[in-house]
Amino acid sequence: MLAHADRVFLTHIPVPTPKGWLGFAYSSCIRPMPSVNQPHTASAAAVRHTLDALRNEGRIRIDAEEAAAIAYALDGLYANAIDLFGSRTEPDKRGGDIDILIRTSAPAYETSQRIAVRFFSRCEEKIDVVVLSEDLTPAQQDFLQRLNRVPVL
Repeated sequence: MLAHADRVFLTHIPVPTPKGWLGFAYSSCIRPMPSVNQPHTASAAAVRHTLDALRNEGRIRIDAEEAAAIAYALDGLYANAIDLFGSRTEPDKRGGDIDILIRTSAPAYETSQRIAVRFFSRCEEKIDVVVLSEDLTPAQQDFLQRLNRVPVL
């Protein structure tokens, strides 16, 4: 029986073929995963991998340049959770700015400015960064419940 903190998940691994790297093999494993509310440091590689997977699944509308800029902007960020929300998480819509929600204990203003500036240094797309702490007001809790969020980290 699995402990509560354990999860079963799949990882995909590129498979070499005579014509190049085609297809993927799936490997399942069981290992403890960090709690959703457990803070961790974002790495550009992990964020980019997640964004690429979400793009390939059609769950978000982010191009490669935007994904690279988001990964760069979030690199090194210590956060409990990072989510995309807004129109970019709705595949049927078009346009719209990029909306990122970050749950962290870091100062909100400095965090949002750092991410926006780093993002804009790589991509000239509009971005909104919402930073919330763990101590949420009832209005903030209501805001979170109404959002269509796609977890990035």
